[in-house]
This record gives sequence, structure tokens and C-alpha cells, in this order.
Amino acid sequence: LQQHRHYMAQLLAPFSNVAAANPYSQSPVAYTTDQLAAVDSSNYPISVPYSKLLVAQDAVNQAAALLLTSVGHARHLGVDPGQWIFLEAYAQGEDQYLSQRVDPGRSAAMARVLTATMDMADATRADMDLIDLYSCFPCAVHAACDILGLPTDGSRPLTVTGGLPFFGGPGNNYSLHALAEVAVRLRG
Repeated sequence: LQQHRHYMAQLLAPFSNVAAANPYSQSPVAYTTDQLAAVDSSNYPISVPYSKLLVAQDAVNQAAALLLTSVGHARHLGVDPGQWIFLEAYAQGEDQYLSQRVDPGRSAAMARVLTATMDMADATRADMDLIDLYSCFPCAVHAACDILGLPTDGSRPLTVTGGLPFFGGPGNNYSLHALAEVAVRLRG
């Protein structure tokens, strides 16, 4: 359990570093691995193996928006073509209940969705400059990294916002915040 707590803390500490630099974060604090792994009054147990700082936080009221339209309508609205960003691919899926999975540590739906999206975009992980993995729990981050072949050692940013434990969510439509931040960054 201690080894796993340390792994989860090591996985999420870089998320907190991103959140610390994000003016929109619910918790703009850069936590160390040791701080995230420690169980104390400010990082109390939620359920085994998770403590408060390792799970999504929803005590925040935030909003985000994206304008999604056709090229013709964007021209009609006078949107500068230099500001356009094109969606290359997307996929959706529905997972089995955790208790019904052959391996509770893996999500077949996540694997299908991520693989289909990368295939549709004709992309590999080397093509991804900006990444934001849904981070409700460390296991979701780990599972996505496993499927995409991404490192879990902090050597590559896995969030643009700071993630659900530090930026805030899921009650604030977290994924839209990630998309909005990616759009801002792509526009420079």
C-alpha cells in the first residue's frame, strides 16, 4: 500500500506543478511526492488507497466555452482564420461496470476510444505536443498512459490545466477546460 501511495503521488505531483502556475486553478499549490503520499489532517483518507489530494475536487465554480462551427459560418462571423483550430478525430465509448470487467485495472472502452482516435488522426504519441488526461483518480491517468505508451515518471506533461485534483472538477465540466486551454495554447 505504501509503495502504491508513493507511485500515485509521484504520478500526480507534476499535475500540481501545472496547477500552481494556472491562475484558474482551485488549488494552485505545487505539492511534492512526499506531501501527496502522506496521510494527515489535510490529506485524509477518502477510501483505500486514495486520500483527498489524490482525487478529483469539485468544490469549485468554473465555466469554459468553445465555439464549434463550420468554416463557412466562421467566415460569416468574421473569425480570423489564424484562430481556427480543426478537430482531427474523436471517439466515444461506454465502459462496463468495474465489477464486470475481466481485469478491473484496465478499461476496454478507454483502450478502444484512445486507439480509434489516434488511428483516425493518423497520429502517434510522438505527434502529441499537448496532452490532458482525465485525472479523476490516479488509476485513470495510469491506464491512459499504459494504452498510449506515455511515461508515468513526470518526464512529460500529462496535463495542461493541472488536473482534476488540483485545477478542480469534475462538477465544472473539466474536459471542456482542458480543450479550451489547448485551444489557447495552439493559438499561441
